[in-house]
Amino acid sequence: MKGLQKLKLAKEIKSIRGKITGKISKVVSRLDDLLNGKFDNLEPLKFIELVRAISEEIGEFKATKKPVINHVEKNIAA
Repeated sequence: MKGLQKLKLAKEIKSIRGKITGKISKVVSRLDDLLNGKFDNLEPLKFIELVRAISEEIGEFKATKKPVINHVEKNIAA
């Protein structure tokens, strides 16, 4: 590989890494907000849509179980 090709490849790798790490931090931030009760004031349908989206992003549902229980206790059970 020539120097120019290596430089171009390095820039592409850096760009892809930035996109990946940016997306991961966004998902972690939304999950943290969910766990901290930031979305407890949402209507049940919107809350469910948000939980579903976060679950799909992180690839599991167990992490969202407690916030769902909290939301039901605060908003639906009353």
